[in-house]
Amino acid sequence: MANFKLYIALFLMVSFNNILLGSYATIPFQVEGKLIIIEAIVDGQKGNFILDTGISELLLNNRYYVGHQSSKHYYGLNGQGGTMELGRPTVQIGEQSWGRVYAQIVPMVAIERSKGIRIHGLLGTEVFKKHTLMIDYRKRELRLYPLDRNGENSSFAQGPLPDEVLTFKYKGGTPLINLRVGDKKLKLAVDTGAEVNLFANKYLEQLASFIKRRRQQRFHGFGNKGQKTTFASLSGVQTTLGEVAEMNTAFANLDHYNRHVVGPKTDGIIGYEFLQQFRVAFNFKKREVYLWEKEDRLFVSTDK
Repeated sequence: MANFKLYIALFLMVSFNNILLGSYATIPFQVEGKLIIIEAIVDGQKGNFILDTGISELLLNNRYYVGHQSSKHYYGLNGQGGTMELGRPTVQIGEQSWGRVYAQIVPMVAIERSKGIRIHGLLGTEVFKKHTLMIDYRKRELRLYPLDRNGENSSFAQGPLPDEVLTFKYKGGTPLINLRVGDKKLKLAVDTGAEVNLFANKYLEQLASFIKRRRQQRFHGFGNKGQKTTFASLSGVQTTLGEVAEMNTAFANLDHYNRHVVGPKTDGIIGYEFLQQFRVAFNFKKREVYLWEKEDRLFVSTDK
């Protein structure tokens, strides 16, 4: 009888895991500017959170959350920053929940001011490390697929196969993929929190034949101060599916970013301008990015 009960218990546990790993959660989102905003509950407080694969941690706004003091510093891309507080809050997104998530608590005055809404925090890649995270900009929804130890989910596997699979390395917690611009192979960080692409300054000249409509605009990081930056329209970015449409791109000094963020040296950062041209998914366990062509997406012809 004891063995029979053990068998039943194991059967139920395996069946439950199969159901769980064969399912997914759908999370609606809105787009403010070019940022994905989802509703989440952190330590019992419901608020607006930016989906940001450009960071690994959960970042919380010190206007709404209090942690304990630390000696750790935060830095924006422009080098501005300060000391942060730390916390271990609970997180709930839809029906998915996480306990004691490592969180860094920093000021987000500039982000709130630019978006004109309350921003309670940023959700980094560590939150989703046991999921495949799919982003559908057209439907304005995310899908979270729980992964088994091999990085698989049966529901995801039964869906349409991706049109392209890109492997990635990590730069900090950010996926780093290889793409071509003309005949140059570049290492580019994939950041859902980037409203424009950001390339290293040197590519203003090296990619001059793909750049037009240069102008000067102010670029803001975490700090209140902005800095004048060159913006332009960049063409020539290629996946194996073809050349993508022109993208709004800033050119700045990335030395500080490369020096302070662990991982391979990065040539640039691609965000909304690239991602919204596809349906995209990240498998953080397998370190793969999946791309599906949009039905109405037109690739640029490279025929002369």
